Amino acid sequence: MIPPRLPRHPRRSLVGFSAAQLAQTARGGLRYALARATGTDAWISVVLLVTMRCNLRCGYCDFPRQRPEHELSTKQVFTLLEQLRRMGTVRLSLSGGEPLLREDLGAICTRARELGFITSVVTNGTLLAERHRDVQAADYLFCTLEGTPGVHARERGEGSWRRVVEALKTLDGSGRPRLGLIFPVHRGNTESLEAVTDLAEELSLKVFFQPVQERPGWRGPRFNGYLDQQAISAAFSRILRWKQRGRPVGNSSYYLRLMSSGRWPETAGSCLAGRFFLTILPDGSVRSCCMVPLDGPGVPLSDYIATRGLYRFPRIQRPGCAGCAISPYLESQRILQLDWRTLLNALRI
Repeated sequence: MIPPRLPRHPRRSLVGFSAAQLAQTARGGLRYALARATGTDAWISVVLLVTMRCNLRCGYCDFPRQRPEHELSTKQVFTLLEQLRRMGTVRLSLSGGEPLLREDLGAICTRARELGFITSVVTNGTLLAERHRDVQAADYLFCTLEGTPGVHARERGEGSWRRVVEALKTLDGSGRPRLGLIFPVHRGNTESLEAVTDLAEELSLKVFFQPVQERPGWRGPRFNGYLDQQAISAAFSRILRWKQRGRPVGNSSYYLRLMSSGRWPETAGSCLAGRFFLTILPDGSVRSCCMVPLDGPGVPLSDYIATRGLYRFPRIQRPGCAGCAISPYLESQRILQLDWRTLLNALRI
């Protein structure tokens, strides 16, 4: 059976984004400059965990065990997005859990597109074949992959690797979203690093490597696959060499050098989580990032998104940790510190 071919998206601007997105990016830039000058918060990048539900049980993820009592309704999500637009938010990542378990994900992606967000969806890819039209309005789609089919099957079940790769091939050539792989690096898959880079090359997309890091407030069974700094340094030194040779590695050279140095988090710089980017949980409560305990006291958005507006939202508590190895956080932080090389790397994705 020949997989359906998605319709191409209407023609984009020269830099690859719509007029609404360029306008929202300009708004966000002004808001960011004002925040830097006045010491206030400006959530330029937001991760919205639309659900904690998931159809898989990966050994290093306890998000399905962190499920809140309720999830924001479609209407509440729309109101939240409208408020974030006024605040100047530019980047919106829709994640989970498994976001494709929400029946309204397609409507959320479409609304985000209409409002001018640069939107990404992060999924395990197992439901993508039947739900591919729900991500058509997103700008980026990232699927997580553990390695070779056998390695992936050990973590995520037989046949899961094939479902992900076949779905990506279905989307290939559709014009949008732009596709990528996320490789969570741990002790069980370091031998698959090059195999997944080869696959990314074959599929004409980029792969982003992310060391699995222990998170405070862990609720799941003990995971014994964390890499120490020496092992991370060895793995990311190889990945850095591949990028320097022009292989399809999406991480910036800055990030890869930092992971290769063996000196993170001490050299990662001041954390901007909570000030310029934040995480919103499915019930609408807010955390500075996903690396803080998710079951602790949170600040609800409900009173603000419907009445007072997010401009009056109280200042988010900053993380108390020494730092982390989370690629999107560190790369966003570097861009907000006006590192042009990291920004150029992001524009090439």
